[in-house]
Amino acid sequence: MRALADAAGIDADGLAFTVSEYNAALVNKRADTRTQTRNRGASKSPLSSASHQCAFATTLPRLESVLDDFIRGLSRSAKNLNPDGTVIAKYINGLKSSMAATVLVKDNTDAGAFFDLPPLDAQALSEKFIGNGYFRFGCYAEITTNFGNNLDGAVAMFISFKVGKDAPSPAAFNTAVGVRAFFDKNGQVSQVTLTDKLEAIKATFEAKAWDCNGFRVTRPVPD
Repeated sequence: MRALADAAGIDADGLAFTVSEYNAALVNKRADTRTQTRNRGASKSPLSSASHQCAFATTLPRLESVLDDFIRGLSRSAKNLNPDGTVIAKYINGLKSSMAATVLVKDNTDAGAFFDLPPLDAQALSEKFIGNGYFRFGCYAEITTNFGNNLDGAVAMFISFKVGKDAPSPAAFNTAVGVRAFFDKNGQVSQVTLTDKLEAIKATFEAKAWDCNGFRVTRPVPD
C-alpha cells in the first residue's frame, strides 16, 4: 500500500486513503510526468509502463479481501457468545486481523446509536453492534454513482441488520443500516461511518440482487 501511495504522491503516513484519492493523485502525477518527459525529449512517460498500471489494478481486490474478512469477523463475533453475552475470545482475535488497533466510528443516522464514541478496539466494536441489536452483516459493494454523492470518499459499503442472530430470511428493508468503510495505509479497516440514506442502502442491495449470501432482503414497496 505504501508503494502505491508513494507512486501517486499521497502522504502514506496519513490516517487513511481512499481509492478515489489515489486515482486523483495518480492522474495528477501522470500529467506532471508527461510534462517532464516532453521537456527532456523522452519517448514515453515512466508511469505509462504496464507495471504501474497493474499496480493500481490489484489495489481494489486487496481492499475487498480485507473487507470480506472484517465483515466475517463481525458476523462470527455476533453469532458466538459466552453464556454471559460476551463474545468468545477467538472470534475477537479473528476480527482483529482485518482492522487497525482501533476503529473510528461515525454515526450519520437519525437514530444516533453510535454517536460520539471514542475509537473502538475489536472487542468494543463488536459488543457495540451486538448491544444495539445488530447481529447480521454482509452485502458489501463498491461505491458508485448509484449511491449518491460520495463526499467522504468511502471505498465500499456493507449492511448491518438489526435482527436477531438466528433471524430467518428474508429480512425487512427497514432493519438495514449502511456502513461505509475506510482503510488505513496498511490496507486495514480504520473507520466506519453509519448511514441511513435510503439511496445508498438500496444501491448496495441492488448490487447484490437483494440477496446477501443467502440472506435475502424484502424490497421496499414504492410510495
